This record gives sequence, structure tokens and C-alpha cells, in this order.
Amino acid sequence: MKLGIIGCGRITEKHLVSLANVPELTIVALSDLSIERMKQAEALIPFKSSELKLYENFQELLLSDCDLILVATASGTHFSIARDALRANKHVLVEKPLALSIEESRELRELASNQKKSLFVCHQLRFRKSLHEIKRYIEEGLLGRIYTATVTMAIQRPIEYYKAAPWRGTWDQDGGMLINQGIHMIDLLCWYLGEVKTVSGQLQWIHTHKETEDIALGTLQFKSGATGLIEANSVTWPQNHGYGLKIFGEKGTIILEGKNYDQVSAYMVENGPSEQEFIDLLSERNEQSLMYKEIVKHLNGEENEAVTAEESERALETIFALYQSHKQKNPVSLPLVQFKTTDMKGVTE
Repeated sequence: MKLGIIGCGRITEKHLVSLANVPELTIVALSDLSIERMKQAEALIPFKSSELKLYENFQELLLSDCDLILVATASGTHFSIARDALRANKHVLVEKPLALSIEESRELRELASNQKKSLFVCHQLRFRKSLHEIKRYIEEGLLGRIYTATVTMAIQRPIEYYKAAPWRGTWDQDGGMLINQGIHMIDLLCWYLGEVKTVSGQLQWIHTHKETEDIALGTLQFKSGATGLIEANSVTWPQNHGYGLKIFGEKGTIILEGKNYDQVSAYMVENGPSEQEFIDLLSERNEQSLMYKEIVKHLNGEENEAVTAEESERALETIFALYQSHKQKNPVSLPLVQFKTTDMKGVTE
């Protein structure tokens, strides 16, 4: 299958490294506003196709014979570029987030359905062996009934980070700290615990040089009866501390922490694999390659676990509900009727 990539920034470099392990996909086109960035990305492509072309205008790339388009541009452009790619009759993979409003997310889903094309979102952590194994435990009942789960994020994003790209820290282009940095952990929470019923949220602003939040707390009630907690901040001093995942069930407790969910702080699963067997999985970190392989399976009509736009919308909607809850000072019930991140403009407390 032929892959075209729109956006050649830092996140694309990670994709290119992962694609070295996915021979089923051939990169045939790159597009970016900067020729220099395209050249840098081109140098990282492991197996160069003789067909490879560079386009400063992504619309020209969409006229090529690519089968799948990766959209890896600034968050605020994802909707319009994905929409154009679907209209050009392409399958589309979008870096998180899919869109910055629930209406745009649903519009893209409907368009993909009408075009009979597949629309995916990058939630690669689902394919990390250790995190995927937890999902298996839950599905097979090894943890029993899940009572509660918590996700945490403690990272540092200094002023220099926002100055390096003016779109960062804005509601209309960035979308918020939870949307940009925290969405993967919230996707895991929703993946594990199922459909969210209500969300209560509280935000806090520390830096005044940007619009978006620096601290976010959320309480989630799931339809299963479980409770979820979200604790996130991007002002951890002096540098990134890491992430946390805690799951407490009727027959098991699992706590992962560390800079990248790479430390087991607690592991007790009554009738499951041993702690050492679980720890051995932590070294397997090829999740993005596995994500692409599942997408290929999906496009070939094989059984797969690719994360579709519909599936990814759970995390997006949950974050939107948390934002709306803070603004309204009340819990918010799902599904949302409408919400866009620009609704938060002017909210500072």
C-alpha cells in the first residue's frame, strides 16, 4: 500500500522510524510547508521508493495515487486536511486529536462512511504489550469487576516550548493541555473501563502567556459503575516526572508509573500471569509499528484492532466534557450535543 504523509515535524520522525518495521506500507509522498523539513524527513525513510515525491502544497499530494494519508500537522489543521483527504477518496490516519470540536469529529466520521473510506486515529499506546495485556485481563475477567482506575500525568512544558511554535497553548490551534499531551492516557482509561456516563472537571491556569490550562482534574462515572480519576499537569518542576496508571478490581490491582509507564509499583492478579511475566513485557516498545500493522489488516479486510475515529471519539468527548464541566461548574452527561475548544476562550478560573 502507498502511504503519503502530510506534515514533516518532530512527530513524523517517530512515525518514520516505526514504519521501518512495516514493509506492507511504502512511503511515496511527503508534504510540508518547509522544504527543509521534508528533506530531513526524507533522509529518515528507511526504504526509499523511486516514486517518492515532495509537495509544498498538500492538495497536490492528494491528487497522487496514495492509498493511505497520514495527517501529522498542527492540531487545529487536522479536521480540514482529513476532510480534504477523505473527499479525495483516501483512507486517512490522523495524529491525535482527530478534531477540536465534537461536531467536526462526527462530521469526519460521517464523511468517511459516505465515502466508504476508513478513518483512523493514532492511539499507539493501546498496542504496547504491557498495556494491551491489561486490556486482555479485563476482557477475560481476570481482574473481576473493576471498581476504580486513575491516570496521572506530571510533565514540564516551559515557556520556551510554547514560544517555539505560536499555535501551542491556543484554544483554536492547540486545543488544550489534555487534548495535546493527556489524550493518550484518557484513551487508555476509556478503553479499559468502557462508556463514560458523567464527567466532573476542574482546571487551573498557572502561566499567563498562553490560553490553555496547566492543571486538570477530572472525576468520571462509567456506565459499568466504575469510577475514573484524571490528574494531569504540565508544570511539574523542574522537568518531566512521568505518567501513572492505577487499576483496582475485585480480583486484582495493577499500578504502573515512571517516565513512560515503565515501572511496576504494584501487581497482584489472583489467577493471572505472574508479576515477572508482566514485567518482561515492559521492554517491548514497538507499539507504533504494531498500530500500523493493525491498520493494514483493517484495510485488507482482516480481523484487526485498529483504532477507528468512532472508537477514538470516546477520549475526545471525555476531555471536552471535562472542559465544559469546568466552564459550567457542573457535572456534564455524555453524549455531548456540541462543544468546541474555542468555547473555552476567555475562561481563566
